[in-house]
Amino acid sequence: AAAAAATRALTLVQGPPGTGKTSLAVEVVRLWVQALGVKPVLVCADSNVAVDNIGVALVALGIAVSRPGRAEAIRPELQKFMPGSPEAIAAADVVLSTCVGAGAAILGKQPFPAVLIDEVGQSTEPSTLVPLTRGCRQLVLVGDHKQLRPTVLSEDAASRGLSLSLFERLIGAGVAPLLLDTQYRMHPSLAAFPSARFYRGRVGSGVAADARPQPRGFRWPSADVSAALVLSTSPEDGGAASKRNDGEAHAVIGVVRGVLQAGELRAADIGIVTPYASQVALLRQLSTALPNGRQIEIKSVDGFQGREKELIVFSAVRSGRSLGFVADARRLNVLLTRARRGLVVVGNPRALVHSRHWADWLLWIERHAAVAGHA
Repeated sequence: AAAAAATRALTLVQGPPGTGKTSLAVEVVRLWVQALGVKPVLVCADSNVAVDNIGVALVALGIAVSRPGRAEAIRPELQKFMPGSPEAIAAADVVLSTCVGAGAAILGKQPFPAVLIDEVGQSTEPSTLVPLTRGCRQLVLVGDHKQLRPTVLSEDAASRGLSLSLFERLIGAGVAPLLLDTQYRMHPSLAAFPSARFYRGRVGSGVAADARPQPRGFRWPSADVSAALVLSTSPEDGGAASKRNDGEAHAVIGVVRGVLQAGELRAADIGIVTPYASQVALLRQLSTALPNGRQIEIKSVDGFQGREKELIVFSAVRSGRSLGFVADARRLNVLLTRARRGLVVVGNPRALVHSRHWADWLLWIERHAAVAGHA
């Protein structure tokens, strides 16, 4: 994939969860700069975090980078590479910025013949076009159109096509992406369902099962499957804006407490995920009673895109027939692929079954006898 991307005029690279998108991006840039003498290269992403992840790896390879932007948005170890003038931009091997930041005045009229854009599946098409206006002759787009779409708050804009990324538009027009087909994040059992459901079974595992043992402190119903469903019948509460489920929140905290008491995982190794801001707030409040509870990362599904933890505990919240965006297939894919060693879902199957994607996961869990407390 890297060799093709370094030589083609246009390359799309699809990177399912845990397949090394950042490693691929770094290798493409290294080939451009060190093997082919192409410079300066422009590397962009929708978020500062993604740009900085690539930047840190490039610095470790001895590649000269320049990182324009706001100091408070840039990782501390990269702030020393912030340019003071356009001359610093021209002297760099690689310039790092967000997609929108590629239009900043500090870049002057500097042309960039080679452009790589990471997490392009989450970038709106207009913002993706900004880096391409600077003399781009070689373009590499790295992303995954099976994960979250760009965030577009305006329903009118979304209805007019602005929720469709350039990456997904090009694939729809017949540009075939190169698929990174081996994941190195998850226990193979955690990767099995997402691979079959979202990638037609084309993503295999490059990590052995014994390298990802099940976290201690939770009674896993299956010794071979590192996912479990904890049944919930608690009612949801809340209005149209956001919802919460007190019973599920306490069940989640109970799971986490047991794992922490076992002493193997630290609080920072655990992530709690839920679809609703009200449930996030409730779980953060309850987690303060746990040892080092503030170190537990508690976010929405969207906030966990690109993140990973040893253990993920999910609260589905919903208890009725209407699931809202809980039923979204892309969010389910993100949710199921954040954990390295264990995933515990706390939810009501009588509600979740109204989504065909969740229904298939529930069947998969049932077939593997992975319902907690049930033979």
